[in-house]
Amino acid sequence: MDEMASGIDDKIRMAESSIEAEKFQDAIKLLLDVLDYFDEVEDLEKRDEFLIKINDCYQSLAQQYKEQQVYFEAAEEFSSAAFLQKQHEKTELAHRLFDAAIECFILAGEKAINEGDYLEASQLYSSAANYAANELQDKATARKHYQNAIGILQQEMQDHIENEDPTSLCRTQLELGKVYEHTEEYQSAINQYQKVLKCASHNGLENYIGECFQHMAVCHELLGNNQEMIDCLNNAVDYRLQEAEKLSECNLPLEAVQNFIEAANCVSRLNKSDELLKTIIQSEADCFLTVAKSNIQKGNVLRAAYYERNAAYCYNQLGQSETSNDLLLAAAEKLSSINEYQGAANNYQDVSLYQQQVGNHLKAAAYAEQAAELAKKSDDLELTVENFLRAAQIYQSIGYLEKARYCYSNLAECYERLAESSLKSDKFHIAAFLYYKAGAFYSIIGIHDKAEICYERAIKYYEKAIHVAIKDEEVLLASYSACCATLVCLIMQQPARAEIILNEIRDSTANNYYQLSDSIIRACKAKNADDYEGVLQKFSKIISNSPEIRNMLDLTRQCL
Repeated sequence: MDEMASGIDDKIRMAESSIEAEKFQDAIKLLLDVLDYFDEVEDLEKRDEFLIKINDCYQSLAQQYKEQQVYFEAAEEFSSAAFLQKQHEKTELAHRLFDAAIECFILAGEKAINEGDYLEASQLYSSAANYAANELQDKATARKHYQNAIGILQQEMQDHIENEDPTSLCRTQLELGKVYEHTEEYQSAINQYQKVLKCASHNGLENYIGECFQHMAVCHELLGNNQEMIDCLNNAVDYRLQEAEKLSECNLPLEAVQNFIEAANCVSRLNKSDELLKTIIQSEADCFLTVAKSNIQKGNVLRAAYYERNAAYCYNQLGQSETSNDLLLAAAEKLSSINEYQGAANNYQDVSLYQQQVGNHLKAAAYAEQAAELAKKSDDLELTVENFLRAAQIYQSIGYLEKARYCYSNLAECYERLAESSLKSDKFHIAAFLYYKAGAFYSIIGIHDKAEICYERAIKYYEKAIHVAIKDEEVLLASYSACCATLVCLIMQQPARAEIILNEIRDSTANNYYQLSDSIIRACKAKNADDYEGVLQKFSKIISNSPEIRNMLDLTRQCL
């Protein structure tokens, strides 16, 4: 359990409201968090209860799509439900849901045929076949659907031949080759790809050739034809680079860069010269910078910064880290100039991480601090916290204590803000933990009066969370909140108060969280380090599953 999952009761209520309003997607998102929580605390009965609720939501959403004849989306919802049930070993239900998904893929395929979109229809039949083969292990049904896809494509190819449409013919031939790949008929796929090569070469459609050679390489590899695979990859590199150069000359850098990327993938598989790979990646970077420059000229600062960031990662691959950092910083400045503070913060964060990696600790801390300040402006408190924390830790490690103090102070304030926000929706447990974190950071920098205020608030809201959980008959939640409250009391050197809180739920629960709390209190009161370590060992599983409890236990050692 972590601090996000501990607002479980709120999420359940919100999910129920969403279901009543038939907002099933919203409900699913909330209930998946609930499911994760019960998985984590190993409450299998509750977990299975919510598995059923989530499945009902998926099926209701899929049914809505079916009634609207939006069959592909219906298939996607059924398959999502199926994978969830499969993950939790509900095999029989998962199979029924995969069957429903297959049915919807077929309906979508029939609809596509009626609308004259044969390529789409073939892909939908292939999807149905893929689920039948891989999820239901029904090879016969899979082959039937693949044969339907093949028949559709063969008919479409004939139409393209009669209409003298070589571009569409190449595209359809290529798709047919992919279907043969799915059916593991690799020689048939190769034969089909050879037809693509012939058609494309004869009609000046070189843009299909590189992709075709890449697919042929895969087939030859699976057939054990290693030399043929190498030959195909070499040809793919040549054609991808030719196409990339042609597109670059036509001032289509984004289209060019996709070919450079595919060429680089082939070169990597061949383990060819590092110099060739570097040349290709340099070309990728040049394309991104060309697009960035074009966007600057058009006044589109946001897109320019995006492509500068892409170029930066190319230079990073080339080992030119300084150039990469310069581009990230240039992009960050552009983003800051148009108040895109979050994007700028991400760039400064990446530069900081690099500087930390190479041992430039002061620069790393400074850029992390800058990232945090910008993230704060964007109200992205998670990014703010992440960077202030890293900046504080680095500053502290290199002796910049005032800087560290400033960052820790900001961290404490951020956690207080997060706590206040949580209280607006009565998320008492989450608010309590956030106040605890604020108190811990105030304590680090010696502001003990503020630390005590935050710890008191943490205990107050943990107790509120306990009362709400008991009222809702959520025994496990009550004991978890009580465990956290008692640990904060111990951090404040108040074991008697911890006992009082635990006594409030003594008659309600006797689960592992209760027993952990009781054992830790006893060890701390006795100031027995051996007993304390024994408790940690005995309850290691639930401690390891809860960052919240683990964090607090680190501070309770001071009681010994």
